[in-house]
Amino acid sequence: MSDPISPATESNDLRDAQLEIRQLKETVAALREELENKVFDMQRVEQEARAEGIDEIKQLKDTAAALREEMEQLNFARQKEVQEERAAGNDEITQLKNTIQALRDEMETLKLEKERELNEAVSAGRDEIQQLKATAARLRQEMEDLNFRH
Repeated sequence: MSDPISPATESNDLRDAQLEIRQLKETVAALREELENKVFDMQRVEQEARAEGIDEIKQLKDTAAALREEMEQLNFARQKEVQEERAAGNDEITQLKNTIQALRDEMETLKLEKERELNEAVSAGRDEIQQLKATAARLRQEMEDLNFRH
């Protein structure tokens, strides 16, 4: 026959398990807070990138508008020069539109990357929480098994 566990030993084991559970809960809370901070940082970075893109697009549109206005103010006597300027202006507008589209594409890529990173961070957090829950369940089961045996 095995010796019965003393109440002091049982109390210590229970206290140790409770301490470990509290530590696991604190770890989960810290991980949750870290995840929330990362999500906030990614949203901030995304908003900054979007704002920069919007500002740059506005500047490009203002530049294109200024070029069109300058071309409209040219003298009719210099019609050939006006046509050359218009051709150059149209090329620049096309380049600006291509640049705008490239910036939009880049912003969309950045957004998708940030969303992917966010999803990975959330998934990693969930996985870790699941692991912690499984560990806590296993420890509870071991504690119950130990209590059952004694």
